[in-house]
Amino acid sequence: KAVPALVTALKEDEYAGVRWLAAEALGKISLNTPEVIGALIQATNDQSDSIMRGEAALGLGGIRSSLPEVITVLARLLKDEQYPREKAAYALGQIGPKARETVPQLIENLNDKSFEVRIATITGLGGIGPGAVDAVPALIRLISDPNAFDGMVGLTPPGVVSLRTVAARALGNIGAPARQATGALTNCLKDNDIFVRSAAADAL
Repeated sequence: KAVPALVTALKEDEYAGVRWLAAEALGKISLNTPEVIGALIQATNDQSDSIMRGEAALGLGGIRSSLPEVITVLARLLKDEQYPREKAAYALGQIGPKARETVPQLIENLNDKSFEVRIATITGLGGIGPGAVDAVPALIRLISDPNAFDGMVGLTPPGVVSLRTVAARALGNIGAPARQATGALTNCLKDNDIFVRSAAADAL
């Protein structure tokens, strides 16, 4: 009974906050049905509300649908405003290997002006796994750049996350196809940042 009510709230509630939470809840319930997918895709077309588009993207990622129309919608959102770009990247990582066709666009977003989008993009590539092998050279450049830390996620340490830490984790998730990163990851074991060292050790 909850799902139909949430779909109705997503489509019809007069308050934006309720619509956002309905999209989030549908993703958490993770019920992969045409009704849910259709409602979330429709919400990604709300041009008046970038947060709604981002929350709908996360909802699609939560249900982990690899339908072509879902991948197409999320790929479109990678070129949207900051919030939808960020959430679409996370969603593609949640979908995993079947989202590998979006890897070229994700690689482009590694240079995004937004730190949050770059973090989400790296995470998304890691979620896609071995299919993101084409991103390995760019990720190697990131973990090899001591100046790559240029922002933070979270309020206080250990919520602080560097691009290099997330990139090392992504390389680990890509796995064997990222073997060319072994040297760069080994060098990271001597890094001053304990989180970078830890991520590199885990990736190796």
